[in-house]
Amino acid sequence: LILDKKNQIISVEGNGGMGKTSTGIKILYDLIERDENPFEAVIWLTLKTKTLSHGEFVEIKDGIKEMSDVIEKSRQIMVSDNDTDAMETVVEFMNEFSTLLVLDNLETINTGEINAFLRRIPENSKVLITSRLGVGEFEVRQKIDGLEKNDAIAYYRELSKYYGLELHKQDDSEIYGIIHDNLYNNPLSIKWYISGIYSR
Repeated sequence: LILDKKNQIISVEGNGGMGKTSTGIKILYDLIERDENPFEAVIWLTLKTKTLSHGEFVEIKDGIKEMSDVIEKSRQIMVSDNDTDAMETVVEFMNEFSTLLVLDNLETINTGEINAFLRRIPENSKVLITSRLGVGEFEVRQKIDGLEKNDAIAYYRELSKYYGLELHKQDDSEIYGIIHDNLYNNPLSIKWYISGIYSR
């Protein structure tokens, strides 16, 4: 979708912990390594406002919380001129240079402001969004669901071995019962479950 000229705004959607950010990072590494990468600039902005620390969610210092912060941070990355209008500067940069702007965790921002910005993206540039929610009617959405059964079991076993636990010795049906019924095939939930057992 990123390489297809038809798709200007692309969103990767899914519940928390499904791997949206990891998928976005993998896509970018694959894109950058391509000989025919169509972008002159790739810019990553995370809009994550909280992080898990010592079992508690804490605010990230200087986290991006409003669309104006997104525009201002983009402008700072793209150019250093503080005298021009931030929105105009970002749009002008993306018009001048073929740009892939990645907005990670966009669900933290008001969608009306987002749509006003996204409508102004020049044809030669694109925006890749990771979000728990869709942002509007004009983006191409790719939903990420939980891990497939075999992948979920393999991930559970690898984490068990990594932490030096014996959980990987359970049979497939027992493991998948835990993963499917209690952890909803969610990679982050599986990780927290295994690390929680390790911490006991």
